Amino acid sequence: MNLVTDLATGRWWAATIEEAVGHWWLVMWGASGQHLTAFYCGHWDEGGVYRMGRTPHELWPLMRETQHEGRRLAIAERVPAPPLLAEQLPDALWRAGG
Repeated sequence: MNLVTDLATGRWWAATIEEAVGHWWLVMWGASGQHLTAFYCGHWDEGGVYRMGRTPHELWPLMRETQHEGRRLAIAERVPAPPLLAEQLPDALWRAGG
């Protein structure tokens, strides 16, 4: 089944995720590709890292894994480390994510 998400919902998902992670990620909705793209803003190797998912449910675990690794790198380099992300999506996204 193809999930078609309208522009307003996709943008809301992106803004809500970005706020939920304390702006450690830049999250955008790609309307033509029907996916969320999240760029990690914390300490990382040269070139950075991004993750993609079609829904918040798909994206959240990828972001958690990346942010956990980013914490490890930041602590090793003695730079500000991002907080740990919750195991589950924030409530608003859990209900809206479908």
